[in-house]
Amino acid sequence: MTPPRRMSAEAFDLLADLERNNRRDWFEARREEFASIVVDPFVGVLEDASCGLTDGAWPVSGGRRTVFRQLRDQRYAKAEPYATAVRALLTTSGTKPTREACVHVEVSASGGFVGAGLHRPTAASFAPVRRRMLDEPDRWRDVVEHLHAAGQKLVDDRLVRMPRGFEADADHDLADAVRLRSLEVMRRLTPDDWLDGTVVSVIVDVVRASMPLLRFVNEVDRTTAE
Repeated sequence: MTPPRRMSAEAFDLLADLERNNRRDWFEARREEFASIVVDPFVGVLEDASCGLTDGAWPVSGGRRTVFRQLRDQRYAKAEPYATAVRALLTTSGTKPTREACVHVEVSASGGFVGAGLHRPTAASFAPVRRRMLDEPDRWRDVVEHLHAAGQKLVDDRLVRMPRGFEADADHDLADAVRLRSLEVMRRLTPDDWLDGTVVSVIVDVVRASMPLLRFVNEVDRTTAE
């Protein structure tokens, strides 16, 4: 059996150097080195994780086509020119971009994270999902119970008040869930997770636990609200 791919200590040195030297001249001089030492192993981890995520309630995959560019779009904001983390998606199509609830994987000098679900959607596109939570409360509770049984919990990021259009549901026993800004779980990653190759199993475990959540959200037609 082929061992899972992993990142090297040199990759984390490069990521830390990029944080300190976020300039075009520095990055361009190391573009090929960055690709071979950081991006290529990262893609390998995505591909290995995808092999364990091709079945279940909501299969997803990712690879080179789902990795974001390092160079940021600076037309609308004066941010640092390069992202200091390497980021990618795992989606049902294995491509990006996507409007679906999906999986985000990031590696940074401090480790990164894997997150699954729906992150800060617009109020209009979130409304049909919130309505389904209220219309199918038992189904939603099953999703939450599945997450808890797998040791996962939703990120607790809530509105102070009920969202517009749901004011009349303030006394519903799922009101706290409706006030969530996102429907996602997140697991922080450490450099050791990447260095010893356990990152692949961590990603697989988090995503498989989150598949009922991805399915619940993505079965709702949100496109007409966007």
